[in-house]
Amino acid sequence: MTRLIRIGILVALAGLSTVAFAQDCDEPEPAEMMQIHEKMMALMGPGPEHEILASMAGNWDAEVSMWMAPGAEPMKSPMTTTAELALGGRFVVATSKGSMMEMDVTSITYYGYDRRHENYTMVGFDTMGTYYITATGTYDEATKTIDFHGTDVEPIGGLTQDYNFHLKFNDDGSQKLTLIFNCPTFGNDGPFKLMEWVSTKADG
Repeated sequence: MTRLIRIGILVALAGLSTVAFAQDCDEPEPAEMMQIHEKMMALMGPGPEHEILASMAGNWDAEVSMWMAPGAEPMKSPMTTTAELALGGRFVVATSKGSMMEMDVTSITYYGYDRRHENYTMVGFDTMGTYYITATGTYDEATKTIDFHGTDVEPIGGLTQDYNFHLKFNDDGSQKLTLIFNCPTFGNDGPFKLMEWVSTKADG
């Protein structure tokens, strides 16, 4: 992106900020607009939080366990993942391939960190549907885990599902992603672990 385009985007964003303030009948003074501009510039690039995401880059082998009911034996499937840094290290794009329930499955997940709202972000797509899921979360240094939370409304049947993804970075370099459904489903009355991915680096 050329310098001229960057300047144009910043001017446009500054204009949007001015409109937002004007709607509140409190348009900022030029000095305040300069401070807004400086803050926006400071938050444009990756921060230290993105270093955690950078550790996800590479090729991974995974074993996926899926439970269809509480207490049931898990169905296990192998998966492979290729994760790459994107947009100057601002995001990680993870593409996973394998089979689940005798179906070939491909998923693409985008991980990022929003420095404005100070939370990690997650957007996922896969070949098991035409929809996407989103979640946001925070990092717990003590457990080395990003705890994501999201909700999704299934229009067929009117089901609203509240869920958590726990992405844990293990000391041995492996990662574990756990999906928890918090609303009653599949015959359970409370939180239910639906899926768990354990990934190890395939390229050392």
